[in-house]
Amino acid sequence: MRQLARIGGIQSVELTYEDLTKNPEAEVKRVLSFLGERWEPDMLELVGQLPATGFADRAGVMSRRITPSTGAYRSWSQETIDAVLTETAEFRSGLGYLGAWVSIF
Repeated sequence: MRQLARIGGIQSVELTYEDLTKNPEAEVKRVLSFLGERWEPDMLELVGQLPATGFADRAGVMSRRITPSTGAYRSWSQETIDAVLTETAEFRSGLGYLGAWVSIF
């Protein structure tokens, strides 16, 4: 995305899953501001509005004791990081993320 913005002058906003899970209200407000949309406090109230399936169902997530793993990569060895980057290079390149992922490690 950063490369597209630099090359084509495309406006974009970067949102990472890690930032969204750490501070959802601030991140949603930031994205809405970029889009020129108004923040409404009930935007984060998903429980009871979505079907009770999968990760959208907070009660389901809690009952299965699913815990977030954001930032877990920070404890990976260099060998593991290199292996992940090698194995995912083609996929990340196809999505335009090749350089972005290297920068988080």
